[in-house]
Amino acid sequence: MADSVDEAMIIAWVDGELDDATAARVAARAAAEPALRELAERHRAMKARFAAAFDPLARSAQTVSSPTSPAPAPIISLAAVRAERAAAAAPSGTARRGWWGVGGAIAASLIVGVAVTVEKTPMFTPDERVAMLENEISALDGGLAERISVKPFENLLVDFVEREGASVIIRGLRAVSDFEYEFQMAAMNARLNSKVETLFL
Repeated sequence: MADSVDEAMIIAWVDGELDDATAARVAARAAAEPALRELAERHRAMKARFAAAFDPLARSAQTVSSPTSPAPAPIISLAAVRAERAAAAAPSGTARRGWWGVGGAIAASLIVGVAVTVEKTPMFTPDERVAMLENEISALDGGLAERISVKPFENLLVDFVEREGASVIIRGLRAVSDFEYEFQMAAMNARLNSKVETLFL
């Protein structure tokens, strides 16, 4: 139906991705229906937590206006992220290696967690894996290396995140097929600790 408003449309409205006529229609429905209004407010709250976690980009953030939110929270601008990454590129023009370079470009500080699992027998020991990552990170430009640390951890990832005082988990996806499994893990982590968000790269 042309007048139907679902969750995807509410999120697009909050993100400012709808044309003026559609945005006005969704705003009217959200004002009239408590369930839609609550969904919009939940999405705004999530964006606010995300923005607080990635404070370095708050200065270049956008804001979303809404009749139900007089003081909208800043959100991350993808264009600002790309511009900042391009500005910090190495003089040779080569791209930074590893997703930790991307994470370091959007976070005030980044901890790369190395999982230690006794049930598995990886080729390299935890100490060797930490050393290899530290070697890669040391080559990053733009002052990123100073803001990234590598730490091994055992047991649950959410416990490690809480112990380190972090609020966002960044997970790298190698292929679209990874998303279903990672999404389930992110949902479980959110149940274990509702204050932790997950970002996929």
